[in-house]
Amino acid sequence: MSGGSIILEPRQMFQTLQDMEKATQDILKLIQEVTEILEAVSVLTFAFGFGQLIKLAEQAINQVGNAVVAANNAFNSACRDVVNQLVEKFAPEGAKADYGSPPFIEITIKIQVADRAQILPSVMRSHFDQNQQKNTQVQHKTNDMRDIYRQTSNFWIGSSADKTRSSFESKIVPQFEDLLSVLQQIVSLGLDWVEDAVKFEASLGV
Repeated sequence: MSGGSIILEPRQMFQTLQDMEKATQDILKLIQEVTEILEAVSVLTFAFGFGQLIKLAEQAINQVGNAVVAANNAFNSACRDVVNQLVEKFAPEGAKADYGSPPFIEITIKIQVADRAQILPSVMRSHFDQNQQKNTQVQHKTNDMRDIYRQTSNFWIGSSADKTRSSFESKIVPQFEDLLSVLQQIVSLGLDWVEDAVKFEASLGV
């Protein structure tokens, strides 16, 4: 294989390519679902500072979307020589020639101008609870992708392999962490607003 890499276990390579492709699709699906929840929350929220936080989430989502596609395609490209040599042999077992992902389509989340106070406790609590569930799923899936990359050391060795794994850890994992951080800020702040609104309504006797 070119670039100073050696594939020791082609069967493991094919399985890992499949796992990476699936993990990429799962993460992209989850961040789209997170985006839909954030859009629903944003339409209902006029609080000062929330729009900026939503835009930070938008930026982080786009970075992660591009990053997971890049991670999948980097591994796919690195293994392509071996894939091309062995795909005919492994094709009856379900192997294919390309495990690449198409480019990520970046998202834009509309935000409201903070020109009035508006909190709808029951509706917003439901959105933020959904948001938290999706955040947890995103965390699990990004951890899965990280594990997949680590496990490539079982069959893929050499300078190119080490460089690809190191790049994933140093460049892509921090983007996962940044996304999860801003999503958690949104949930925490949102639930605080909901609780404050409930207490305020109670104090008014409504």
